[in-house]
Amino acid sequence: MLLISETKLDDTFPLGQFLINGYSAPYRLDRNSFGGGLMLYIREDIPYKVLPKVENSSVNESFFIEINLKKKKMVDVMLL
Repeated sequence: MLLISETKLDDTFPLGQFLINGYSAPYRLDRNSFGGGLMLYIREDIPYKVLPKVENSSVNESFFIEINLKKKKMVDVMLL
């Protein structure tokens, strides 16, 4: 997995320009050019599911990802 923070992207940046061979299309939480934003890449051969966002007023940006490795489920939380 590769997580990039402070991407400073918005919807004017097309997803196609961020594709990397061997990785799924990045999951993005865009903000704007003034700060924030996340972009998450996961290798294509790793089964995963992006879980629904949990509302939490103290956390502005977060991903909840379920990853399946060797028949074991793991839940990773990416918080910034």
